[in-house]
Amino acid sequence: MRKKYPSELIPLFHDKGDSLNNLRLNSLVKGVGKSTDKNLTSYLNIKIPYNIGEIVNGYLKFGGSYRKKERLQNYTVGRQLMDRNTEGRQMLIDSLNWIVIDGSNNDISAAGLATYPIDNFLDGKYDYGWYLNFDKLNNLTDMWENISNYYYSQGENVWQPIFTEKSKIGFAQNIEASVMNDIDVAETYTAGYVMAEMNIGKWLMLLPGFRYEKTSADMNGFKATGPSETGPVQDPIPGNSSSAYRETDFLLPMLHARVKPLKWFYSHIAYTHTVSHPDLNSIAPNTYYYTGIPPFSYHANNPDLEVELWKNLDLQFTIHGSKVGLISLSGFYKTVDNKIWQRSYQRIKGDPIIEPFPDAALVNVSVWENHPYKVYLKGVELEAQTSFWYLPKPFKYFTFYGNYTFTDSETSYPYTKIENRVPPNGGRPVAVRIDSFVTGQMLYQPKHIANFSLGFNRKGLNVWLSFQYNGTIFTGKNYQVNELDPLKEYFYRWDLQITQQLSEKFKGFELIANFANLSNFTEVARLRGDLRPTSQESYGWTLDLGLRYKFDRE
Repeated sequence: MRKKYPSELIPLFHDKGDSLNNLRLNSLVKGVGKSTDKNLTSYLNIKIPYNIGEIVNGYLKFGGSYRKKERLQNYTVGRQLMDRNTEGRQMLIDSLNWIVIDGSNNDISAAGLATYPIDNFLDGKYDYGWYLNFDKLNNLTDMWENISNYYYSQGENVWQPIFTEKSKIGFAQNIEASVMNDIDVAETYTAGYVMAEMNIGKWLMLLPGFRYEKTSADMNGFKATGPSETGPVQDPIPGNSSSAYRETDFLLPMLHARVKPLKWFYSHIAYTHTVSHPDLNSIAPNTYYYTGIPPFSYHANNPDLEVELWKNLDLQFTIHGSKVGLISLSGFYKTVDNKIWQRSYQRIKGDPIIEPFPDAALVNVSVWENHPYKVYLKGVELEAQTSFWYLPKPFKYFTFYGNYTFTDSETSYPYTKIENRVPPNGGRPVAVRIDSFVTGQMLYQPKHIANFSLGFNRKGLNVWLSFQYNGTIFTGKNYQVNELDPLKEYFYRWDLQITQQLSEKFKGFELIANFANLSNFTEVARLRGDLRPTSQESYGWTLDLGLRYKFDRE
């Protein structure tokens, strides 16, 4: 069983000028999350060898697994706009003697919170101003929560004359964020498989088989309604509980064949079906309606999401030997049905009605759906690993491993746009939906992935220098302008691992040095048509030094 997500209380400031003195308290944010997982998993695997005459031999393998999973996740999110809360702001000022006041409105200023400036971020490219004192920031939010709990616990007759509006006490609930991240699911997974390896003669191997799996889930959720005036997080969320049940089952075939006409060469072909189940966050039966002041909104998960079905065809050619090591060239072709995605669009008059909104209502909709178009992936992979033991010193101590994958993916992205058009018979323009699609690369799928390692091993000294590269990936799709597609730039890193075994009196000990991210690469996100970054992340490099002792098991 696992519990996580402690309470988080976050103060937010906004700048009304160009100095620390003009940085005023804007809002206080509270986020509390609790998550509990219970898992029971069991496996059974049986392998039986067999021979049929002198030509055919192999094994029969079968087994299964059973898993029972229960997840309970509950979020509470709230926010208080302190720049609009005159009463609450004054209570903080009266309660904390270190607060600096600025302006005629008694704004709480960040002056007095500064500790040191952050003026050399990313090698001096950015100046983020002053780093604020987190103890005092936490003091602000803790004090506000204590004040609010004190008055709220005494009832409306006490706090109403002081705060005048219910939304000004405590933290106003963010109902959508609170409800849509909740999970209460009990899931059962059962699977079984049968496979048979058949070695026919000296050069042919067949491996047919299939896998059956079944899942069922009982789910509880909530259908919440966003009121015009939101109460504090202590109030019950308006709406009604909901429940759903889902069940899926699949029979997934596979077939492998290997042909080995030479001792140093073989080819391998495989055809397999696999599935990818939706995340519990997308199927929990939670729904949020906002029916207050337009624009209206509807945000829903989908307990009836289909499982993604992947069909894979792989072909591999491999040569191997004592000097060449192992070199393989592979090609693959994959299709994906029922790709899961989150669709956002605007519902207009004439579209299928979404309760409780009337037909004429314009509603901003966000729902989980299965992609109506297939996803196609094809590519090649080259892999090599070898040891140079046959070369003269010092090259004989080196080992090399390399892997490179190129993937070309394509899918169609359906989208909707709204245009005002004059009806055929004339009259005032009316909103008309235009459904279309654009093609593009699969999201989060880089075209290029590479990994290389060079090792050196001599007399207890083991050194590995590693290189990792991930190509550009697209993280979203803009349906109007390709140049506005968000992407994450290519990324690479170098790592170095060194171990030295000690001898004689120190036998069994090893000195260790691990250098991670030697290149100190900065990850960059941007838009396709704009070289300027939308975000940058610099993780820095690390060095771990240590001494390890290995027990002799002989």
